[in-house]
Amino acid sequence: MTTALPSVVILSRSRQARMTEELLHALRLIPREQLTQWGADSGVLFGKVSWRRAKNLGKLISRLSRGTVDEATGAYKAHKQGNLKEHASSRVTTAKESIVSTISNVTTSVKILQQAVRSNPKQNAPALVVSTLAFLAASGGVDGDGGVPDLDLIAGIDAHRSIFTHSILSGAAIETFLLASASFIGIAHSYLPETHDPIWDAIATHKDQYVRATSQGASLGIAYHLFIDSAIEPGAYHDLPGTHSIEAHQAVAGANAIAEGIDVKHKAPKRHG
Repeated sequence: MTTALPSVVILSRSRQARMTEELLHALRLIPREQLTQWGADSGVLFGKVSWRRAKNLGKLISRLSRGTVDEATGAYKAHKQGNLKEHASSRVTTAKESIVSTISNVTTSVKILQQAVRSNPKQNAPALVVSTLAFLAASGGVDGDGGVPDLDLIAGIDAHRSIFTHSILSGAAIETFLLASASFIGIAHSYLPETHDPIWDAIATHKDQYVRATSQGASLGIAYHLFIDSAIEPGAYHDLPGTHSIEAHQAVAGANAIAEGIDVKHKAPKRHG
């Protein structure tokens, strides 16, 4: 019998205080070596999730670079043969198919989650809610204002559009924080007082499912925000090395949006049946 999170969780101040004491109790009992190893593992984890996103970005840039050369060569040959118009038309069709394919890959995980909700709504609906809330929080909402990328505004308006927050790095940081937190809860759960709040058991049981859903929603939200910044509300990165045109800044934001969006499929729940 699995422990399920209640549909409504009421955390009064007294209950929050009690849970905090229980967590501090566990923290005092966790061996220093175990905490040190957890910290080291978290650092390695950030490198792994960052590298995964970097590979997405690298493959995208490589594909675009090859495509640019191929397009120029193909257009020149088409011009020499007198069928440039037909060539351009075919390339537009190919580009549309590529976009559709990318969108399909990004939304696969959402479809799987929707199927899971339909098959077992009581167990899986909360994950969909968590994922949706994470999307809204990370993106800043439908207008794409605020959210995780705009956290650079904490340092002032002059720090806005930082490459550290308006890129795949913000997605990597969020995913690392979520996974490291889930790992810590898994460790701390073993050291909680024998009599402790039952919500700890529910969190420990379902932490992987909710971390995946939260990370998935956050990645979609960051990708959406960066897409808005690149296509609808273009602006320049303030800390991008060198001097570049606004189109170059848009391209960087757009590439990071696609790379973060592609990464969503790595966090998709597995199909069953």
